[in-house]
Amino acid sequence: MRKKNTILAAGIILVIPVLMLMQQFLMPRSTPKKPAHLIRKMDHKLLLATEDGRVYNRANATHIAYAAAVYAAQGKHNTAQKWFLLGAAEFRYPSVMLFYGDYHFYHKRYRAARHWYNLSRYYALHDRQMHFLRVIKERTDVLDALEKKQVKK
Repeated sequence: MRKKNTILAAGIILVIPVLMLMQQFLMPRSTPKKPAHLIRKMDHKLLLATEDGRVYNRANATHIAYAAAVYAAQGKHNTAQKWFLLGAAEFRYPSVMLFYGDYHFYHKRYRAARHWYNLSRYYALHDRQMHFLRVIKERTDVLDALEKKQVKK
């Protein structure tokens, strides 16, 4: 009985490493490609724009516009609209309002575009940005002409 138990214990002790070695040899040999490092995959300009755009400052309106444009170009329209709303509705930058109106105009949402053009005109007058009013007037004239053309049809 003692001899039988000893042989059984020695067999079990030897079988465990043998099974582990067999598992290693029977595993598939194709290893996946190393993933690219996260730092190399990130867009550093977008990262800086999103960090600086969250700070309320007139100089940061360009960062908000850049972040919204990049996300819109990537097809992430929900994220782009959140950036537009941060700059236009929260911080009330007239330039971002105009850009958001252009975004709506491009997507053929003319009522929303007119709304943001009118708001940008109001805040540009409030901030005494007279040079900016000419640009807004050009955009609203194009919108008026387009609406007249649609009414004639």
